[in-house]
Amino acid sequence: MSAIAIIKKEDLIKGSIKIIRTKGVENLSARHLAQTVGCSTQPIFRIFKNMDDLKNTVYDDVYEIQNKYLSNGENHQVPFIGIGLSYIEFAKKEKNLFKFLFMSVNSKYNNILDMANTEQGEKYTKMIEVSTGLSHDSSKRIYINTWLIIHGIASMMATTNSQLTDQEIESIIFDAFKGYRQALMNKELNNKYKRV
Repeated sequence: MSAIAIIKKEDLIKGSIKIIRTKGVENLSARHLAQTVGCSTQPIFRIFKNMDDLKNTVYDDVYEIQNKYLSNGENHQVPFIGIGLSYIEFAKKEKNLFKFLFMSVNSKYNNILDMANTEQGEKYTKMIEVSTGLSHDSSKRIYINTWLIIHGIASMMATTNSQLTDQEIESIIFDAFKGYRQALMNKELNNKYKRV
């Protein structure tokens, strides 16, 4: 049996993730992947149309790795805050995977408003709605505003040697969340009285 027949799609995905994780997406090439997996470039282009097709497939698998991190945060006393902390933890521990997902030309979510309208964004908005008692629109506003701060901290963790402690990070996010919650509660209350 030839080596071409042995190489599977999963091998190429795992090899790609290994390269991205250790050296960054800029080092993911057909030649480098072939060396990593131990094959010629032929199986790569037999299984994938081109390198963009491969990166799109790998993107979905890396996104699932990130989602496993995020699901750990749901046990936090404020689940949305826990998810944000887990997102930052992912950026800190998996710098190159984070950059591939959110800071490269391969990024599918370059706009927080796009993320807010996904199924996952709706899930987070609902979490906030349940924990605050605010309307869907106000909860979505808290999600967008707080997530911009969370993403900023995560990006800093992925690209610098930030000395922020876990406690400091949690305090920053909590303060932002509480501030937005209070401002939107006041706004909803004022709107309610205006209608009376």
